[in-house]
Amino acid sequence: NLLGAKRISIASPYEEWLNEKLRVFMEKNGFDVRAIKGLSTQAHASVPLSEIEALVRSVDRPEAQAIFVSCTDFRTLGIIEKLERDLGKPVISSNSASMWKMLRLLGDRR
Repeated sequence: NLLGAKRISIASPYEEWLNEKLRVFMEKNGFDVRAIKGLSTQAHASVPLSEIEALVRSVDRPEAQAIFVSCTDFRTLGIIEKLERDLGKPVISSNSASMWKMLRLLGDRR
């Protein structure tokens, strides 16, 4: 990974069973998951930003080098910068990771 973060926390809108699958996937890909929590909802796009922000803060751990917010239908792009500033670590969402990947494929190396 480009950030060099191995110890991560994960926030999602998912149910516990799906978060467990996500944990296994991330750990098989070299990440040490320090915390994971979901909202157990299917209404991903309608979760208020304040609730998403509270969820992200709830999974933050001092030893986590970054926080991953899973789900492309989870509205996170508007709060990532504030969370990174407040928490002092990278906060990566499915959407921001996808965006950075597309920029890299297009040749943007910033």
